[in-house]
Amino acid sequence: MTHIANWLIKLHEDIKSKSISPWVLTSLESKPDTTRVKEIIDDLSITIENTTHTLNDLENWLEFDGEIRFGKKQNLADQEFTTLQELFNSWKTNADELQEMASYNNLAEVCNEENLTAITTLAESWEHSTDQLVDCFKWNWNQAITIRAFTERPALSNFEVSRHEHVINKFQELDKRMIEINRFKLAEMHWKMLPQHEGGGQLGVLRREFQKKSRHLPIRQLMLRAGNAIQAIKPVFMMGPLSISTYLEPGCLEFDLVIFDEASQVKPVDAFGAIIRAKQAVVVGDSKQMPPTNFFDSITKDEEEDAEHFVSDMESILGLFSGQNAPQRMLKWHYRSRHESLITVSNHEFYEDKLVTFPSPHSNKQATGLKYNYATDTYYDRGRTRTNKEEARKVAEAVMEHARSNPHLTLGVAAFSMAQMQAIVNEVEVLRRSNNALEPFFSAHPHEPFFVKNLENVQGDERDVIFISIGYGKTKEGYLAMDFGALNRTGGERRLNVLITRARLRCEVFTNLKADDIDLNRSNAHGVKALKTFLKYAETDI
Repeated sequence: MTHIANWLIKLHEDIKSKSISPWVLTSLESKPDTTRVKEIIDDLSITIENTTHTLNDLENWLEFDGEIRFGKKQNLADQEFTTLQELFNSWKTNADELQEMASYNNLAEVCNEENLTAITTLAESWEHSTDQLVDCFKWNWNQAITIRAFTERPALSNFEVSRHEHVINKFQELDKRMIEINRFKLAEMHWKMLPQHEGGGQLGVLRREFQKKSRHLPIRQLMLRAGNAIQAIKPVFMMGPLSISTYLEPGCLEFDLVIFDEASQVKPVDAFGAIIRAKQAVVVGDSKQMPPTNFFDSITKDEEEDAEHFVSDMESILGLFSGQNAPQRMLKWHYRSRHESLITVSNHEFYEDKLVTFPSPHSNKQATGLKYNYATDTYYDRGRTRTNKEEARKVAEAVMEHARSNPHLTLGVAAFSMAQMQAIVNEVEVLRRSNNALEPFFSAHPHEPFFVKNLENVQGDERDVIFISIGYGKTKEGYLAMDFGALNRTGGERRLNVLITRARLRCEVFTNLKADDIDLNRSNAHGVKALKTFLKYAETDI
């Protein structure tokens, strides 16, 4: 009786929880054929047994854990065949993903061996693992590294921002004071060396010239008669190479040292006047930047050349000294660019990655770094004006936006051609006339004023922000002529090197070209190749 009572209680519970389907109750009410029911149960038992054997064979063949996949800790009879059918159908449908699954299993095994079981557990159980697990792992990884660094390095754990900044500020203050003190020391030393006696001689010549109201001696004559006195009063002369030959007669003065700056632009013939008047020479320049202009040079050359033409073959005093095996030293510390992207292309293309640069704390290219502005709706008017007028307008609009949002930063604009430069000047003038409120910007930086220049005239300039307008590009029909003006000529790469290294904080490029548009099979100019590299890096950082 107890057994029957328990069975009835279980039956009512199953009916209440709807574990038993309604058709079972209906079948029981109709007094089913127990013999037929027994046959069905026997057939089902055989089917379950065969299915169990088949699943075991499948498990052994695929070499996976059946308890995880099929839940073998429970009776297979408790599972629905429809569930297994759906599983096998999904295997058939997603057979192409087996390779990815095998790869995942290998990675999971590596994680488990490295005591990273939590990663595999999350990957298999967390519903957001697909989108967020990688970020979660990176955060925990970096957090662990940080904790370890602070634990192993007491200097980090004891680091205090305010104290560190105080040390920096104090150093800057003392450094400025030291510079001021050295200025006073130099001034005092120079004052003690000044001629103090009264009388005639060269000092008398100077005093007579001071008293004159007119008819002063020409500078060359004055330097000949009173050069030593002038040099004692002003021991440092800052002059152009040709000015030395013009104003200093040979033999009237001698210098301990002559320094040539931007030596790559000084011709040997122009430098000799300074060299013969000095005991030593220091030549500072960059052979990867622009050479001296040869606009007025003769374009004819003798067919036969001998040793006497060695000097005339040297394009600059820098090349002459290098050709004489003078001691050399490369200045590796790059001070100007405050974001690595501003110098990366030049460092790789021209300086063999030897320049030492400093990592920038700013990752936002809107504020610092190299920015690529792809002007798809512009075209180069190759046949007529040889300008890209719409690109010039975009550059002018960027200039006005800069004047509005960043008036404290100096700005310069450089174009690849004179025609494009003039087009930008015209567009800027139009916008300036229509918005007088921004005029203060254009006179706010007297030492580094706003400029619009072409490729040939920017050497020596630097600004916080530089806009580059390539101008050359696709025509309205989509044709690209592979003509980039000076870049196609010999030494064009040096002009590009000058241009792309003018910015301290940010450089923006405006063009309707992508790097892939430039076909190097149609041009072997080094300047064009460097331009392709520059555009690719500006666009992709690669």
